[in-house]
Amino acid sequence: MATGADTRPLLALIAWAMCMPALVPYALLTYEALADIGQPGGSPPAQALSLYGGLAAGCGAWVTLAWMTWGWVRERPLHAGWPLLCFLLGALGMAGFGGAALIAAMLAWPAIAFAGFLAFWHLRASARTRAAR
Repeated sequence: MATGADTRPLLALIAWAMCMPALVPYALLTYEALADIGQPGGSPPAQALSLYGGLAAGCGAWVTLAWMTWGWVRERPLHAGWPLLCFLLGALGMAGFGGAALIAAMLAWPAIAFAGFLAFWHLRASARTRAAR
């Protein structure tokens, strides 16, 4: 009989496959940022900061989600700061979409749910580890 640890890699792949539609808005945001670079005059500084900052924060959120997934698959809880960092970067990444953030969030709901699950698991597992010491 398979244990939970045996199925984690497969579950992680399924979850990441369900998260892929959330990358579409980031691809559009990247296209907008690259198109803005070549334009004479470009965007106003505040709009450019929102655009590039949102893109950088979104990329950071995806990296932290991957790191939390890797820790979950290996059954090694991460420090409690990682879920918090993932949440903050994800929120900043969504803010980069401005008025279209709700549309981006609708596409990203599987990634948001998976990040919430991973955050809960890591926080609970790290609390158990601290209590066992």
